[in-house]
Formats: sequence, C-alpha cells, structure tokens
Amino acid sequence: QARISYSYLDPKEKTRGRPGNKLNINLAARYLQADFTTNIEYVSKYYAADDHQQKIPAYTVVDFKVAREIHNGVSGFFSVKNLLDEDYEIYVEIPGGKSGLYEMPGRRYLVGLAVQWMRPR
Repeated sequence: QARISYSYLDPKEKTRGRPGNKLNINLAARYLQADFTTNIEYVSKYYAADDHQQKIPAYTVVDFKVAREIHNGVSGFFSVKNLLDEDYEIYVEIPGGKSGLYEMPGRRYLVGLAVQWMRPR
C-alpha cells in the first residue's frame, strides 16, 4: 500500500514557520505476518521569519517500522526514526515560551510493545 500527499502553501509575506512545500510518502507492506512501514517527509521553502527571511534548509526525514502481533492484541515493534540521520531544524512557536529554531534528534532506535484494548460491546 502506498500513500502520497503533497501540500503547497503560498502565505505571501507570512512565511514564518510555514513550509511552502511538503511531501509525505507512506509505504506499507505485510510479509511473513509482519507489518513493514516506511514514512518519508520532504520539506522545503521553509523560513524562520516573515517575508522569506531566515531560510531553513530543506530536509528529508525517513522513518522505518516493523511490527508483528505476538498474542491477541499485543504486538512487538522495532523502529528507526530519522533513518538517514538527517541534520535538520524545525521552527516552533511556544505560547509564553521561547519560539525559534529547534534542532531535531538524529537517528534513534525504538523497541517496544503495543497493546490494543478491545472495546466492550
């Protein structure tokens, strides 16, 4: 299964924290009772100030995850965030706090369990 979405934004002079281009690609497959997922996000025309000032470099982030059900609603998973170890920053506005550029973490690995609770009928 593949999903692709693209958004284009032309905020005129209000460019602070608003990416002009954003592409998301989600690829999912099932093999040997395991679910494999890859997410790719590309961002460009991104600024830390209005009027196209303080350009934030374009970036591509790739995440990968494999999960498999272990027992009735309990799944084990392994994922790699920022698989390509992209060095990038995002603009964050924190109400009442410090707004600005924040460096995002590099490659990181996660292993865990996910539990899906059944809803009573």
